[in-house]
Amino acid sequence: MSIDPFGLIVLNKPAGISSRDALNRVQRLARPHKVGHAGTLDPIATGVLIVTVGKATRLTSYIHAWSKRYRGTFLLGRSSNTDDVEGEVIVDAAACHVTREDLEQVAPAFVGSIEQRPSAFSAIKIKGQRAYKLARAGQAVEVPLRTVQIDALKVTRFDYPEFEIAVECGTGTYIRSVGRDLATAAGSSAVMSALARESIGPFKIDNAVAPDDLTAENWKEFLQPAALATRDLPSVVLTASEHKRLEFALPLDIATDRWINPPHITTTDAQRLLPNQLAALGVNGELLAILTPRHNGQFHPACNFIGK
Repeated sequence: MSIDPFGLIVLNKPAGISSRDALNRVQRLARPHKVGHAGTLDPIATGVLIVTVGKATRLTSYIHAWSKRYRGTFLLGRSSNTDDVEGEVIVDAAACHVTREDLEQVAPAFVGSIEQRPSAFSAIKIKGQRAYKLARAGQAVEVPLRTVQIDALKVTRFDYPEFEIAVECGTGTYIRSVGRDLATAAGSSAVMSALARESIGPFKIDNAVAPDDLTAENWKEFLQPAALATRDLPSVVLTASEHKRLEFALPLDIATDRWINPPHITTTDAQRLLPNQLAALGVNGELLAILTPRHNGQFHPACNFIGK
């Protein structure tokens, strides 16, 4: 009996194609099984794109929550309607000739919880429609300010008019907006000319596979365990009897002293970040379900990956 594929594939998306194009490569190989992806990359961008396969498509929200690392390249003294070189670029002759030191001096203001206003040519929804679709249709679009989290920002290279930044940030951050605002704060303007996503959570570009390297014969070899998506959850290894009950979606009695907290997260952090979820694992570490507590203290399978 064949086993349905259930896991994650870490792609290295090349420039020039959309995230959907990269996903379609996996979709053609995985049919009839579902596939999805966590964290869209624009066509100009390269790097880590995590594809979920089979029932792992239900785990996308956990991957979205992970920190991401980017490396973005920008051209100073320019602006565009898309904040990158893909749009209508205007050279700002009046822009100040800023230095690396100017950028580094203002960079600390962009670390922490900050507000940014992404370009109208973004995937953010405005009244139920993607902003970029409205903008392409000629409608005036003003994307509202958004609060995002930036954990680290560093100028890693400078050769006027080009500069490069390394950014570690939370979900929803637009790197082209970061570079634009950084340049503005330094007294200039900038557009993004290249972007690479170097990691999402534990998955790094060094371990990613190019979409064109996947074949009908080898694609399953690149499947990573679905349990990795729940690495930030406390977990419990189920007994044989609990495994059987889970197959029929029956509630489980699980004492808290059986919980295993993630080694990279303290008990306090685990309770604060994910207070009501528990990853149920098999004896070999495979993900069986995500459990949530009921008012009577029992646990119910909110996401059941083995249920009948």
